Amino acid sequence: MVAALRELELGDGRPMVQVAIPIEPGSSGSPALDLEGRVIAVLSIKSGGAMGFGVPVNELKKLMSESSEPIPIKKWLTIGTLDELEWKPVMNGSWKQRAGIIRASGLGSGFGGRMLCLYQGSTPTLPYEIEVEVKLEDDRGAAGLVFHADGKDTHYGFYPTSGSLRLTRFEGPSVFNWTILRTVDSPVYRPYEWNLLQVQLQEDGRMVCSVNGEVVIDLKDLALVKGKVGLCKFREPTASFRNFRFAKRFPKSKVTPKIMTQVRKLTRDLVTREELPHRKKLEIMDLGDFAPQAIEDYALELEKQASSVQKLAEEIRERLIIRELADSLAHEDEHSVDLLRSALLIARLDNAHFDLDGYLRKADLFAQKIEKKFSDETNNEQRLRILVSQLFDEMGFHGSTLDYHHRSNSYMNEVMDDREGLPITLSILLIELANRLNLPVSGLGLPGHFMAIYREPLEKKDIKKRAPSKEILIDAFGGKIINRREASDITGVLLSELSFEPTSKKDIITRMLRNLIQSAEREQDQVSKLRYMGAILAISPNDRYTRAMRAMIHYEREEFDKTLMDIDFLLLENPESPENLPLQEIRTRLIERGLIGHQ
Repeated sequence: MVAALRELELGDGRPMVQVAIPIEPGSSGSPALDLEGRVIAVLSIKSGGAMGFGVPVNELKKLMSESSEPIPIKKWLTIGTLDELEWKPVMNGSWKQRAGIIRASGLGSGFGGRMLCLYQGSTPTLPYEIEVEVKLEDDRGAAGLVFHADGKDTHYGFYPTSGSLRLTRFEGPSVFNWTILRTVDSPVYRPYEWNLLQVQLQEDGRMVCSVNGEVVIDLKDLALVKGKVGLCKFREPTASFRNFRFAKRFPKSKVTPKIMTQVRKLTRDLVTREELPHRKKLEIMDLGDFAPQAIEDYALELEKQASSVQKLAEEIRERLIIRELADSLAHEDEHSVDLLRSALLIARLDNAHFDLDGYLRKADLFAQKIEKKFSDETNNEQRLRILVSQLFDEMGFHGSTLDYHHRSNSYMNEVMDDREGLPITLSILLIELANRLNLPVSGLGLPGHFMAIYREPLEKKDIKKRAPSKEILIDAFGGKIINRREASDITGVLLSELSFEPTSKKDIITRMLRNLIQSAEREQDQVSKLRYMGAILAISPNDRYTRAMRAMIHYEREEFDKTLMDIDFLLLENPESPENLPLQEIRTRLIERGLIGHQ
């Protein structure tokens, strides 16, 4: 029974058919019929025990009429899938990627459940090094690095198995074609945790295998001398991989003894702890039965200090990323700003464990694939249309509709993995691919809906005539080229000529951060809001609104010293502003109550 026709959220512009029937798992997609058997809605959302909502069938008709060229479903099932330009699974199994972490699950079709995932890019010539961080769900499993692979069942593998580290040469499908070169135990291997596996490959066949920085296997074998690199998993337990990379030579540890000494000195009050001499231990024993409890209490204090050190490490990590983000935008020449890198740095604020440079390489691969569709005869406009078609139709990038405000849609690494995002993140990818293809595309910060705009450079004669340059608007969220009237319809605003002025890259990044602030606001996550505000203020220190908002959040969290710092900045920057009165009152209140310097 149809109960009503209404919006789920007032003003969302998406009327749904409310039905008075229960919607259970498996019911989504079922038709709601009228008495004559005509479909009036497609059931999609459960709202209560006997109430649900369906999408009006006329909306489906609109969708079906938008394009006469159907898009294969595999182009849209992108969340968690590996990019075929980067990875090729071998011997089946399930390989999924999310937020920079690749997860291998199930059994491969190879003997012992063997399954491979080979990197499809070019591999350096010998010598080179390869590494990955791996975590096994269960020590009964085995997973690690593959190198010198022929793309089938011949390769080397270095991996943890049953708590040990093993180097094996695989030369066929069965165990009779395998040669275990070395199996060793190592105290530095940490079961059920992330472990860094590294292999150094030399021209003379030498293979130096390390775990967590310690060499565990060092031998020579010349049976296989070239091939692809990648990942492997055996048996059933799931394995996770992150930060896969290779290079001619990796730099040594970035933490020098000098840096370590300085860190220890700066954090001495938090982590100082000395081994007691035997005489002192005897004195503690003389304290009697309460001595163990006293030591346990002290241990709790040390745990709190350790927690403080961990928080400090996280704060320093965030500040370094924010500084790098601000520096990446501090170029007088707009063309010198790497917009994609800056956007990826925002994602790194919340997710430190992904290979940022790997996503830049992925963008290069996207551009190379698209460029192959160009011919010598195609002009810039035709190339732009090919780019739009390839990115949104062939590669399946599309706007997020199910969970629009989820932060994943603002993280460029996850947008590139899932091929789903917000108007601004999809536009950034389009802009950066266009840049790699020498197409002049810029961002367009329209109200409520970010877009991209292509403008052909004017020739000197056209500049003198003040002739308008040819422009093409791209709605990346909708995956199509539109005109100005359609842009006004999408935004719901009557747009002026000024609206179509390109947005600076600095403003694009700031808008991304404001989107994340809104997402954090919905989740009531004040800590994340402070992090994003800190990034905005590093980019634009004189942003009074953001600084005042940050001061208020610090005040609510009783972080009074930080509150005072922001208030003093605002008062000094513009002493005569009428907006200073409430700030001055808060400042006076903090000082009178003695709340400064006592946190």
